[in-house]
Amino acid sequence: MESRRSTVAGWLVIILMLCQFVPLDRVNPPAINPAQVPPEVRGILENQCDQCHSNSTRWPKTAYIAPLSWYVVHKVQLARQNMNLSQPGNTTGSGELLWKKELQRLLVSADLSKHATIPGFNRPYLTADERKTLLEWSSSPETEQPQSLKNSARNRPDRTP
Repeated sequence: MESRRSTVAGWLVIILMLCQFVPLDRVNPPAINPAQVPPEVRGILENQCDQCHSNSTRWPKTAYIAPLSWYVVHKVQLARQNMNLSQPGNTTGSGELLWKKELQRLLVSADLSKHATIPGFNRPYLTADERKTLLEWSSSPETEQPQSLKNSARNRPDRTP
């Protein structure tokens, strides 16, 4: 019975050691046209959100210890997909409006930090002033979109050559 336990424990250690060699995507791609926000809002977002929601992640030790690293990297990738402050697609046009609405929803919720339970990262904690600043910014009207050009006053479709 004792030799069976030691055999199982030995295999478990070997498996955990081999898990360390599974490659993970912990790359921080360069920022492409980062979010254009007011400086006071940018400061709050950098302190509270950039770790997971941008391409400037400072990976904690938990991102290098398998199998926990698989969870940590996956959660950061999901956070970047939902709102990436380093990518233009999430900060222009209707993407910006959706981004602001999601931020508003989180700010109004009872506990902002429930969405950020990634081991190794600090939970976001906003002061009342920071929360107010972000709420005011996220509830401001979206930037004016360019009007589409109309073809004369009669709104006829364009002719194809």
